[in-house]
Amino acid sequence: MTVYSGIADPAALRANTVQYLIDLVRVLNEQGKVVRIKGHPAIDNSEFFQVLFSRMKLDATVIPRTDGLQAHALWADVANGPVSSGALIQTIALGCPYVGFVPEPSSIDCWLFSQMPVILSATDLQTLADENPLLNADDSIDQLCALSKNRSATECLFRVLDAG
Repeated sequence: MTVYSGIADPAALRANTVQYLIDLVRVLNEQGKVVRIKGHPAIDNSEFFQVLFSRMKLDATVIPRTDGLQAHALWADVANGPVSSGALIQTIALGCPYVGFVPEPSSIDCWLFSQMPVILSATDLQTLADENPLLNADDSIDQLCALSKNRSATECLFRVLDAG
């Protein structure tokens, strides 16, 4: 998960994504889940996360930025990160479920991801897991690529334009 959302979501620069990450790890720790944090490969922030989790007394393994995403996505029950992250596409392309996070405030309209699992808070992740414990990466791929249910990518595009 990125600590800042970058140019893909300028409004999120004011969001407290670090607090979200703390809350998320805390919720997962309370559930007894094993947590791995994989930072963006372009930013060397592993030490920051290690110190943060240590001070907050949270249990999470920080993966070095040089490690590829594939092994960790395949290991995980579910990956979580910003909807603006390339990790979303990479993870679901591997056939692994990805729950997108939209920080508040955000420039991103959640409606664009209405058929995909998207959360606004760490508590939302627990609610989502309770409602749908077997997240399906194929549904997300279908939503993004218009493979079957959505008929065609052109139709998807026009539905978005018509709605908005």
